[in-house]
Amino acid sequence: MEAYATWLPVIAALVAAGAAGGLIAGLLGVGGGIVLVPALDLALGTAAMPSTSRS
Repeated sequence: MEAYATWLPVIAALVAAGAAGGLIAGLLGVGGGIVLVPALDLALGTAAMPSTSRS
């Protein structure tokens, strides 16, 4: 049950970002990605992997 409590703020932020993206996309005619991409980057930024290149 404690695992759900730690993820609850992240889930709430993602739901709010989805609602805001849908609202902006519907009202202004822009893509929802203009809101969702930065919100997902902030919400899931800790899960990002560093990029490495191999040639």
